[in-house]
Amino acid sequence: MKTHLIKVILATCLFCSSYALANQGISVTDSVKVTQDDQKVIVSLLKVHLETAASQKNRNNKEDFKVELSIIGVGEGYRIGAKKVVNGKDVFFTQVVSTSENDLDRVVERLARNIVREKDEPEVDTVTAREEKNIDRKRRTSNHFLFGFGPAFAWGLGATGPLYNMRIGFNWESAQSRLGISYDRSASLSDEKSYEVEWDNIGMTADWIATPGEISPFFGGDFCYGTARID
Repeated sequence: MKTHLIKVILATCLFCSSYALANQGISVTDSVKVTQDDQKVIVSLLKVHLETAASQKNRNNKEDFKVELSIIGVGEGYRIGAKKVVNGKDVFFTQVVSTSENDLDRVVERLARNIVREKDEPEVDTVTAREEKNIDRKRRTSNHFLFGFGPAFAWGLGATGPLYNMRIGFNWESAQSRLGISYDRSASLSDEKSYEVEWDNIGMTADWIATPGEISPFFGGDFCYGTARID
């Protein structure tokens, strides 16, 4: 941890809000692979952000609590656990992870808000750059190729025997929806008593899957375009 970071933080404390927590106390009860200077930086940051978070929550009533920290050095970052103690009783525990010095301030700010609000709910302005890159912005799908071959039947086309059908397609399926495209070709063999029939069809499918189980009913519709030829 760089020394100039400590100086900046200590200077910041001099200009923090005049609002104060009653009997605020922060102690480090456990630390692994963390220097004394690093502990001081984290505690100083937490004090500043606790003042801000508490003032945003309630400007009139002061809250009396203590915070016990557990800090573990992990690579270039830290895993910081915080226990909120009110009147000698543990009332809330939260934990955050910093991956580097660059995101330490934002992570400790999240820790302070969690402590004051007693909720593990990160807000937009406390999301780190690394977390933002890892946000899953796309809906995961299970993709399937389709291939089928078998008999088909047609009436009113003059074909006395069965048609032979081939289908190829592709499906995108998520937890509760499915989209698909397919191509079908059906053809019959001509003889002296029947016509040669050919049928080509391109279709799009959209389905809603009712339940998340392995077996589920689904509701949807198809949009198709096809051509037929009779010789």
